[in-house]
Amino acid sequence: MISFDFSNLLQANIGEKFGLSPNFPDMWNEISRKGYLKVEKGRGGYPYHFMELPYDDHEDVKKWGDLLGKYKNFVVVGIGGSALGAYALFNALKHQYHNLISDQKVFFIDNSDPATILNVFDVVDLKNTVFNIITKSGSTAETMSAFSMIFNLLNEEGLPLHEHLIVTTDREKGDLIKIAGEYHLPTMFIPEGVGGRYSIFTPVGLLPALFMGIDLDALLEGAKDIDSYWRRTPVEENPVALSALANYLYHTQYGRNIFALMCYKDALKGLGLWYQQLWAESLGKKYDLDSNTVETGTTPVVLRGATDQHSLLQLFIEGPNDKLFVFFEVKKPDRDRSFHVGELEKFKSLSYFEGKSSHDLITAELAGVKYALAFNGKPSYTISMDSLDAYHLGGLIYALQLQTVFSSTLYNINPFDQPGVEEGKKATYAIMGRDGYDEKRKEMEDNIKEVFIREIPSKK
Repeated sequence: MISFDFSNLLQANIGEKFGLSPNFPDMWNEISRKGYLKVEKGRGGYPYHFMELPYDDHEDVKKWGDLLGKYKNFVVVGIGGSALGAYALFNALKHQYHNLISDQKVFFIDNSDPATILNVFDVVDLKNTVFNIITKSGSTAETMSAFSMIFNLLNEEGLPLHEHLIVTTDREKGDLIKIAGEYHLPTMFIPEGVGGRYSIFTPVGLLPALFMGIDLDALLEGAKDIDSYWRRTPVEENPVALSALANYLYHTQYGRNIFALMCYKDALKGLGLWYQQLWAESLGKKYDLDSNTVETGTTPVVLRGATDQHSLLQLFIEGPNDKLFVFFEVKKPDRDRSFHVGELEKFKSLSYFEGKSSHDLITAELAGVKYALAFNGKPSYTISMDSLDAYHLGGLIYALQLQTVFSSTLYNINPFDQPGVEEGKKATYAIMGRDGYDEKRKEMEDNIKEVFIREIPSKK
């Protein structure tokens, strides 16, 4: 079960100034119903194809099971939506120190920082490694630059490219699919109409998950069950829709521009990072669908409970009223240990732990923070999973995708494009000297009208 607790959004619990009426679902029923119908009308068509992914058989992925088993290392090479989904699954469903205790290790080259790439090369034996090169466009600078290094390194070692490279990309667009054809590289395809941040239930997320030993059927079953609930539950009672509505209201009615994602389990930090991109890239838009300038969107910030209680809670309690908090928790721990105080019982800072467990402590810390926020009129809601497994995680991931797309209907914006990101890509291409970007490079040079730099000299 996945539950949404909206209690600490209500006026009775956080005060009338910042609380919602308990009738808020009915008060906003008309706009919610229109949004729901728009999402459902899009189902099955472009660009809503992500809604059909849990129902695909994915045999094209599953057939790789035995073949991947011969490798000791699997390296995900991608950035943004091409890596964050796989990392969320890895972080949530594998041991925190998986690569120290497992014979089959997983690595991520998800940035152009040279250390990120070269450090992986330092620790993997190329003969026992497969690199999964992932880019929907087939031309992403960070991914393609890393690919060129890997390609040449394999050649230098005399290793067959087709045995150590798997390409995941678009069927037609970009250079990567051309390279795969020319060098006979095994290829997986990202379905048309599925953007990177919605691609976790495609080979982008599923192929790495297969190597990790994650139950793909359970992951997809969780997503299907959430979709079934979404389709049969009235919007005013649907927690996925209600969470989107709450996010929207606190932004537009109360000026809560920061969306604080409090992950009360270390294994959920990767999910938070995946969700951060999904939310920010989908809903941070300059124009609405009627071409009006709106410059809308809330800023998601991923936080780790209980650690960030000790770094940020002071600001949250006494600082600006510009945040909505959402807590992620797992009710049943996958691992736990009871405290035995013994002879340390005479110390007050330890005696009260006797008979309690680590899970009891972090649960109490979560409850304490929720109370402190509510007592000070700070709105929050909590999303809980009964347990952290492939089934519940697949369900939550799909629920958050639905929530984001439903939110876009409230804002009247396009949740599937990312024009701001594309501008940054063009600037990178221009600086690096890619053909066809001379005009952009000149535009950038002309844009610097004045330079203002001050340096602190080093004594070394």
